[in-house]
Amino acid sequence: MWGTADDYDKTKCNTSGRVSQIGFDDNLLGGSVPRDLALLSSSLEKLYFGNVGFSGSIPAELGILSNLRQLDLHGNRLSEKIPSELGLLSNLRRLWLRTNYLTGSMPEEICQLRPPNGKLGYLQADCVEEVQCSSECCTNCW
Repeated sequence: MWGTADDYDKTKCNTSGRVSQIGFDDNLLGGSVPRDLALLSSSLEKLYFGNVGFSGSIPAELGILSNLRQLDLHGNRLSEKIPSELGLLSNLRRLWLRTNYLTGSMPEEICQLRPPNGKLGYLQADCVEEVQCSSECCTNCW
């Protein structure tokens, strides 16, 4: 389930009043991916930061967001290697990493989240040139 287009730029709370979704797609924020997002580890399910102007690396701390189901970081200026800690996101179903400046190989820990081992049904990355990712791991290569 993708949700409606306007879902990607909204912040929502669950029935307990805890933040379950943060969406800023296509809003120029700049800076870097906030490491403090890890403080929302018990409630955050969806994180949409596509085309927001982030640079730097993907924080390894995102790996403790145990309830995260969707992570969208496409269209930024993120660089360096993809942290293997993202492989701890056992509930992750969709991961968008394309159109960045990431390097290296897709961590095996993330590939292990793909069926039949995990729930990651969609993994999009720049695996044509920047990130080495097998067709068994990445579902959509740019």
